[in-house]
Amino acid sequence: MHRVIALPKVVKPCAAGDYYKVTPDEKMDLNLRELAPLLEKAGYRLGLVSGVMIAFVGKGKEFSLFSNGKLMIKGIDSTKEALKAAEEIYNLIISRIKH
Repeated sequence: MHRVIALPKVVKPCAAGDYYKVTPDEKMDLNLRELAPLLEKAGYRLGLVSGVMIAFVGKGKEFSLFSNGKLMIKGIDSTKEALKAAEEIYNLIISRIKH
């Protein structure tokens, strides 16, 4: 039996903006300082790293990941693209949590 995972909620907060907010279906409590090296190893360039948020860049996009799992993604054109980018980040996080 497979567990069904609900998709994150994707919202474009401002019609004129070029960023999307992605909220995971379940609240997370992430240790961002532990995740930072994982993102770097995956090819992302880190900016600000704190206990509240990590700012990082990669694959033509800018990301802000918050400790509750919320992602802000800049440099994308659609909710579909936002969901794809978010899933890649969430899959990295899940792989870290499972190991």
